[in-house]
This record gives sequence, structure tokens and C-alpha cells, in this order.
Amino acid sequence: MGGNLGGGSGGGQTPRRGPADRNHGGRSQGGDDGGRSQGEDRSDLEQEEPSRTQDTAITAHGLVSVLIVFVWLGGKQVFPLQPICDLRVLDHFVREARDSVVIMRGSRGGCGAMKSYFVPLTSVDFAFWEHIDVQELAVEVQTGLSLLVQALSTAMKAVSNSRLANALDNNISNIHSLSQILHSLDLQHARSTVLPDDSAPASTQTQEVSSLPELLQVQSSFLRGKVRLLLSAAPACQRQNS
Repeated sequence: MGGNLGGGSGGGQTPRRGPADRNHGGRSQGGDDGGRSQGEDRSDLEQEEPSRTQDTAITAHGLVSVLIVFVWLGGKQVFPLQPICDLRVLDHFVREARDSVVIMRGSRGGCGAMKSYFVPLTSVDFAFWEHIDVQELAVEVQTGLSLLVQALSTAMKAVSNSRLANALDNNISNIHSLSQILHSLDLQHARSTVLPDDSAPASTQTQEVSSLPELLQVQSSFLRGKVRLLLSAAPACQRQNS
């Protein structure tokens, strides 16, 4: 009987846990919590890395946006607009022009039919540029920017790929912003001489390209070349840098 009772008692009752058992259980549970906490921390860190990259991109884009808004508002004020000579803005526009080339190359279709575009010359005769009045240079650059807007607008109408169309539209907005930046350099009378029709006869300062890739390449080269040179040569920017 004693053996049966002992067996019955052992099977029917839950053994009591001592302090050591309870402490061990607590440590085990805490270990699980710690493991989960470390896992969550690692997950948070993984999520923070792309966030930092995005923050950097947003900062650069924010700089450009603030400057563009400043330029846009400046045209509506009675006081003179402060010159904008920060070449980082131009560099941002150049990168976006290059991004358009990448987008176009990655598009399998919807890039429009082959078409001719009148675009500005990108080659620079430094000996000529050093001896010409900066206002004449501004006229040439503004005319070139107008040609690019006309060509990009024509190309965008023929593009059915939405991503590429958005990139072209963004490039057009950037060129308009560059025109406003030139306006901030006290070169207001440097106006474009381009006719509103992109089929206008080519002049000594224009060339004809027959594809969208060539057009985008000309845009990038023009911004990196003549536009940058004009911003560097503008008297307002030279006074700022002196």
C-alpha cells in the first residue's frame, strides 16, 4: 500500500519548485527576452542603415529645393535677388541628367521614335571664352538652355514609358531652375534668342542630333561645360569667392 500511495501521490501532485528552480526559470525566461531584445536591436539597426542613406539623399535634395524656392520667390520681391553660386546645385542637376540616361537604357520600350532635335553645341573654345563679354556668354548659355527645353519637351511627348517621361519632365524643371539661377547673377538682360519652333534652322551655335540618347548626352555635357563655366565667370560669383 505504501508503495501504491507513494506512486499515486507522485502521479497526482505537481512537484513543488524550490527557490533555485524558480530562479533558474526566471533566468531562462530572461534569457529568452534578452535574445528577443538583441534580435529586435539587430533588426532596428538593419532598418536604420537604409534610413541614413535616404536621409543623406533627402538632405542633398532639400538643399536644391530650398535654393530653387529662394530663386522663385526672389523674382517677386522688390529687393535685389541674392546671387546663387553654389555649384552643388548644378552638380545635382547633372546627376539627374545622367540618371535619365540610365533609366532610358533600362527601358525595354516606350522611348519614342527616332527624331531629330536641335541642341546647343557643347564644345568650348577657351581662348574665345576668355576674351568675350560675360553677358554674351550668358546669352549663349540661355539660348542653349532654351534649345534643350524645346528638345526635351518634344521628346517627352513621344515617350510612353512613364518613368522615362517623369525623368524628362524633371530635367525640364531643372533647366528652368538654372535659368532662374542665371537671373540671380544680375544677368537679367541675357535673354534667349531661340524661336519657339524647334524646327528652326541650325545656327553656328547649334547642332542636330537624331536620337534621345544623344539628346541626353548633350544635356549633361552642356551643364558640365558651358553652364559651369558661366557660373564660375559671373562677376557676382567672383565677388563672393574673393
